[in-house]
Amino acid sequence: MGDEVAYVARCLSGASYPNTKKLRVDVGDRVRLRMLNASLTETHYVRVAGHRLTVTHCDGNRMPQSVDVDALRIGVAERYDAYFEVTKPGAFLLQSLTGDVLASQQAAVVYTEGMENAPPLRVPPMLTGLRVFTYKVAGGV
Repeated sequence: MGDEVAYVARCLSGASYPNTKKLRVDVGDRVRLRMLNASLTETHYVRVAGHRLTVTHCDGNRMPQSVDVDALRIGVAERYDAYFEVTKPGAFLLQSLTGDVLASQQAAVVYTEGMENAPPLRVPPMLTGLRVFTYKVAGGV
């Protein structure tokens, strides 16, 4: 046997999609996300379909300047605070960007009133053409 760990599921706040808790929001809301990568080995990329993220804190410390990105890169044990503004009604997937089938379970639906059962807008699991948060983008934080 190898030294690699074999996972049977990936979780977001203790559950796997589609059983993750849905988040109800209103158009005009500013939704704050506090994210931690609890993986011992993997970097994760996170995106909210149809929205940009504004990253404000890195490992609990306010960044000198907020950074707007399409996707957030979260390394092992890193923590970030970011927010997005709900600009239109609908259902949107807060999701991990990867082709790994198990990682697709790291997702949750964000929806506006009346859209809780609508199929959520998704984005392809790729980074091509996206502005991704990195230390370089953040100005060397």
